[in-house]
Amino acid sequence: MFKNKKIESEGLDNFLRLFPKLMKNKELTLLQKVIISDVISRQIQGQPYFKTSAVLAKELGVYKKKTIQMNFQHLESSGYLNTQPYNDGNHANDLREAEVVQIEKWIFPDDFLEKSKISILPLVKKNKDGDYAWDRKRRRSKLVLPRLNSRNFSKMFCATVLR
Repeated sequence: MFKNKKIESEGLDNFLRLFPKLMKNKELTLLQKVIISDVISRQIQGQPYFKTSAVLAKELGVYKKKTIQMNFQHLESSGYLNTQPYNDGNHANDLREAEVVQIEKWIFPDDFLEKSKISILPLVKKNKDGDYAWDRKRRRSKLVLPRLNSRNFSKMFCATVLR
């Protein structure tokens, strides 16, 4: 039908797949689902995943690098991803290789998992004291200090000095 249509495939990534079980998960944001799908898409092809946050932000076009970093950190601390440093000497950036924990949970239907007797374990959070990377309230640059008038400031200052 379209005989003279020119198809350009250079520069296009065609390996991102979205997985229905993952997309139905209500605990994850859309960005987190896309990140996990991107990692799974590489894993099932037998390729390592070590994109930088800046590259993924550029591919998605909507998110900033810091947003991608925070979501990767959240996924790792929540137990969805495992990461480890990766440097083969050919890259200027410090890279981290990522893999999805219990990938079977997301790519196979529940009935197949039951028939094949693949046991899916609950996620194990990696940070006992809370997810500091994800909690914006604890980020130093996001803190908003209350305004103090000079009287309250002097009382507070004297109280802390005299302790």
